[in-house]
Amino acid sequence: MQIELKQVSKTYSTDNVTYIKALQKIDLTIRPKDFITIVGANGSGKSTLLNAIAGSATIDEGSIEFDGKPVQKLAVHQRSKYVARIFQNPLSGTAPSLHVIDNFRLAALRTKVKLPFIGNTKKFEEQVANTIQQLGLGLENKLHQPMGSLSGGQRQALTLLMAVQDTVRVLLLDEPTAALDPKSANIVMQTAQKLIEQQQLTAVYITHSLADAAQYGNRIIEMKNGVIAKDIAGEEKKLLTAAHLAAWFA
Repeated sequence: MQIELKQVSKTYSTDNVTYIKALQKIDLTIRPKDFITIVGANGSGKSTLLNAIAGSATIDEGSIEFDGKPVQKLAVHQRSKYVARIFQNPLSGTAPSLHVIDNFRLAALRTKVKLPFIGNTKKFEEQVANTIQQLGLGLENKLHQPMGSLSGGQRQALTLLMAVQDTVRVLLLDEPTAALDPKSANIVMQTAQKLIEQQQLTAVYITHSLADAAQYGNRIIEMKNGVIAKDIAGEEKKLLTAAHLAAWFA
């Protein structure tokens, strides 16, 4: 899916006197199958940009288009048919009291009409087990275990798998590894990259990890004071290292 932002602006008022220009006339074309990494200091506009795409932030000016269709007036739930988002908190994407398999069932039905009773078939359990097996964490053997009994890293990895079920074409990654240990973070990001490639998703990834910013994605954007300061893609992006990115913030 192609996402296009045209002259998008967003201003926040903190006390009716102080105004923060989070986005200032942003023009950005995210091509189909782009995997964009966004970096920038706190307050640079990264999260507001992601919120604008997801629909959780209403823009003041400009337009946002999905494959040429304006969506800036659509709410989050109206965009969720195509857009999935992974948040920083690994506990926010799952229902802790429900079993793993039940979480996957709810995720599979998130854009469909909910019936009074929907059970889990043997076929569905086998499909979920095969999907989970790719993580290499043995969680395919814990389908009937409460989600809340798993670690944060395990839950975040499962949240990622659940997010890309159904009709999703856009994946938004909002610092998904910030609260994870290095091993879990590595599993989540490697899984994300594999899913993005396999399902040919358009992806936008916010991170403060310069090593991850250099490693993942075919394109990198630096946000600064509500504008796009740098936009680097292709071979030039491949040559960037964490040290190069660190120099941007020196």
